Amino acid sequence: MIKKSIDGVEYFLSKSKYMNGIQCPRLVYKAVNMPDDIPPPDEATRFIFDQGHEVGALAREMFPGGILIKMFPWNSITKRTKDAVNSLAEHIYEAGFLYDETVVLVDVLRRVEGKLFDIIEVKQSTRLKEEHIPDLAIQKYVVEGAGLKVNKTFLMHINKEYVHPGQGELLIMEDCTEEVNDYFPEIKPSLEAMKQACHLDAPPEMEIGPHCSKPRDCALMHECWSDIPKLSIFNIPSYRKKWELYDQGIVLLNDIPDVTALNHNQETFIRSYKMREPVIDKQAIKDELDSLVEPIYFLDFETVNWAVPKHDGMKAYRQMPFQWSIHVMDGGGEPEHKEFLWDNKEDPRKALADSLLDALGDKGTIVMYSSFERTALNNLAEELPEYRDRVDAVIGRLWDLLEIFRKYYIDANFGGNNSIKNVLPVLVPGEGYGNLEIQEGGLASAMFAKMISKEGHEKEKIRNDLLEYCKQDTQAMVDIYRALLEKIE
Repeated sequence: MIKKSIDGVEYFLSKSKYMNGIQCPRLVYKAVNMPDDIPPPDEATRFIFDQGHEVGALAREMFPGGILIKMFPWNSITKRTKDAVNSLAEHIYEAGFLYDETVVLVDVLRRVEGKLFDIIEVKQSTRLKEEHIPDLAIQKYVVEGAGLKVNKTFLMHINKEYVHPGQGELLIMEDCTEEVNDYFPEIKPSLEAMKQACHLDAPPEMEIGPHCSKPRDCALMHECWSDIPKLSIFNIPSYRKKWELYDQGIVLLNDIPDVTALNHNQETFIRSYKMREPVIDKQAIKDELDSLVEPIYFLDFETVNWAVPKHDGMKAYRQMPFQWSIHVMDGGGEPEHKEFLWDNKEDPRKALADSLLDALGDKGTIVMYSSFERTALNNLAEELPEYRDRVDAVIGRLWDLLEIFRKYYIDANFGGNNSIKNVLPVLVPGEGYGNLEIQEGGLASAMFAKMISKEGHEKEKIRNDLLEYCKQDTQAMVDIYRALLEKIE
């Protein structure tokens, strides 16, 4: 087992590694002994982390006059924490404790009296989640083992009802003491199990299961799931009993018993797989496409959902559009492309709304892919009520291309997921997102957040990448629309 030390005391677990161990023994083994096997966080994940740091800093402002224990130098963090405790400071931020070979950092340690403290864990979520309880419990275990007494444990999280600026409290606290105390007896045996796992000569073999994606997708899924075929029971759309089949040794779609209860779409998915061709209701698709009115606008938004709202009237995690792309088809010929991208820290919503409403005109069907654009438009009208009537008129012209693939065009080659990125390369072979720097919406949000803080060449590079990505989304809709027209001829 690889160990480190702080102030001369060895440890092998951190709070995050303990949470790894709660999810999977193999994951904690690799996190401790083979950290290079754990993929580093990507840009989209780092953006989430950055927002978490912003929320943490705001939380500290609610407990003023405290001492911040800086992370570095790391090897003296527990000594510096002890000095802060002895100083009788009312609040200590990022306090570091080590006990039973486990180190934790406490977001806010609030003194009740003497060496009796409350633990306050700050999360950027909008509610208490199941995984927050062991997170708090391991902190209590280590803090008390290091010589303090814990009075109560709290979770501080974002208030989803808060409206910027200042309508309500952005951060609210929930008392989790009872839940943490109920969980507390599990800490010692779980730590012992993790020690045993991490002392092994090789990573423990683990069967895949629901734990692979609870509370989030495991970083080792790429290796643990490598033997699962590209198409399997796990691709059946919205099927909730896949683990019951797996426990019976059933993985292949051909092996599913005929008596298995499936809904119409699930049965059609399996039929498509067995026939090796899509199941298409051509007449229904024709009726839908015939209902579209030219000019046809293919619309896509890119949005960012700030944990801490930036602009008036916004709530936490409200999707804020900062970019749109439109391809316009009117008669024959190639469609015309239009686009908009905001590139600074000011509020983009009015400029975006004005440019969008002008580009969409007052007639013609507006094609979207999923209800995302409808939601974004409704949010925009809610936040900018002077635009309500004009936005409602646009909403009335929306038509969802995704519904074709939910109802009338079922193809197992989509993998049970009808996202545009799954549908496009099947209907239009050779087309896709593989040549783009930005290939999904989470990364687009992260790159927008980076772009508005940059200048010069780096800003221009991100700007061009964002424009290409959003343009590809609406071009993909055009390509899919044309492919459907060919299918129903």
